[in-house]
Amino acid sequence: MLKFVEAKSLVVAVCMASVCASASMAYCCRQDESQCSDANLRTRSFHLAVLYQFFRETSCDVRDIAEDAKEGLQTLPVKLGKENTMLLMTAVGFLLDSFLTQSVAVTASGIVVRSPQLVYSFLRVGFTMAAHWQILKYPRDNNWAWGSMSLFGLVPVLFAQAALRS
Repeated sequence: MLKFVEAKSLVVAVCMASVCASASMAYCCRQDESQCSDANLRTRSFHLAVLYQFFRETSCDVRDIAEDAKEGLQTLPVKLGKENTMLLMTAVGFLLDSFLTQSVAVTASGIVVRSPQLVYSFLRVGFTMAAHWQILKYPRDNNWAWGSMSLFGLVPVLFAQAALRS
């Protein structure tokens, strides 16, 4: 059975996304409010915010592997290791971003791939994970590095939410 503490990254990601998803969506929708009142659009926006918050939270778990292992926590990074966790997050992130932004859509007539949007999904996730990988080089007490990640880590959500409107 999954313990609450071991799912902390997902719980925190959902909580943080609840706070930031509406605000960032309001920013993206300031020109066309009618389209942004669509419930499906808002749901996908929330899921994108959860995804990118989960990246940030799991990166913090990667940073804390030694402490979590010492405490006996079985977080994803403790189980998979640093490199495998980052690779898994990148792959899953690319798939989820692609489907949530409808860069790849499964329809009754088949799979529809929107090439430019798929490239943007790849770039959003790739740059986000590369930035997180770079931040992992800094110790936990480097407030500039980890504060920057917290502050700028949600910028890709704005771009992803803007892609929802296209």
